[in-house]
Amino acid sequence: KHLSSKTLSTNHATWTLVPILKKEYILPYYTFFKKNEAYIKEFLWFYRERGDYSMKHATDKIESTIQDHQNYLSNTTTTPTTLNFLISKNTTIEKKDDVIGIVGYLRMNEKNAEMGYLLDKEWQGKGIISCSVDYLMTTFIKEHIFTSYDIKLICSPKNKKSIAIAERLGFSLIEITSEEDKEKQNCIYIKTV
Repeated sequence: KHLSSKTLSTNHATWTLVPILKKEYILPYYTFFKKNEAYIKEFLWFYRERGDYSMKHATDKIESTIQDHQNYLSNTTTTPTTLNFLISKNTTIEKKDDVIGIVGYLRMNEKNAEMGYLLDKEWQGKGIISCSVDYLMTTFIKEHIFTSYDIKLICSPKNKKSIAIAERLGFSLIEITSEEDKEKQNCIYIKTV
């Protein structure tokens, strides 16, 4: 098993998926979130409830992701519980503003996972998320999981861009959750790869 960076491109952009394996990524990750905090909170209600995103949140997230990745790579677990990649506008992450997004799997097990992604508003509309999600669903899952796998995307009904990505990549809408608080509603999409 190995996790390595992967450079991808469309006609509009070139970027690199960098596996979260180093604590040095805490500051670039934090910088990305702080820059995009208002936009993120627009569509992710749980970030609104959390309050301001702190360096402690970033540190905890990066450290737990590194531990998950290390457990997986050392064969402590057969399937990681999370598998996340920073999206870098360069081939590496050397400066705090190199990170333009994050993409990866959450709550993974042997049969399914939830996929999540965030992208800097300035970089949207270039195919970065569609191409990254497609790569992680096809090539990456086949190299690391080896079996039929259900992938879930959950997004706000207000997030038309995320809904378009799910539909473009062949996900099927299976549910729109009914919550008393309409701000907490989610569209749940699924695809088997």
